[in-house]
Amino acid sequence: VSHNPFEVGVFCEKVWLIEGGEIVGTGSPEQVFLRPESASQALLAGVENIWRGKVVAAEADRVTVSLGASRLNAEFRGGKIGDEVVVVLAAAEVLLSRTLLTQTSARNVWTARVTNLSVRGREVAVHLGCRSDGIAENTSPDPTPMVALITPAALADQELKQGDTIYAVFKAIAVRVFTD
Repeated sequence: VSHNPFEVGVFCEKVWLIEGGEIVGTGSPEQVFLRPESASQALLAGVENIWRGKVVAAEADRVTVSLGASRLNAEFRGGKIGDEVVVVLAAAEVLLSRTLLTQTSARNVWTARVTNLSVRGREVAVHLGCRSDGIAENTSPDPTPMVALITPAALADQELKQGDTIYAVFKAIAVRVFTD
């Protein structure tokens, strides 16, 4: 039994999420921490990026969700324009780049400002304030908060520090969308 996601990910082959004495989710550490099956599972698993938003475009298996200062693309079947949703993105799924990536398979590239850096043993949590391209400055005064996890070596290579502007990149398939 552990409340530490790092410990669970390293030492366990199977994870059970328990809330109020009931098992609410089970799977491999990767399934539980990167691909939760509900917003409540994401909260229990300690997923850092959980946002409320609204579907603003829907086509077949893809939706665009407005999060105020940002929009993101996600794989989600059955979403309709106007749906209120909860969006989940594991911090380990976010890539950081000093340069704008223009030819990538990732469907989400946000401009971000580093607001804080915190070392957590073998990883560094990079706290960001983000905006997606194409969103007017006056749409929302507050940037969308995001956390990305990188290694200390990546931090040194990128020479990141508080206040830097970078790009946060993530795939549509990494985003989990749940209706309320």
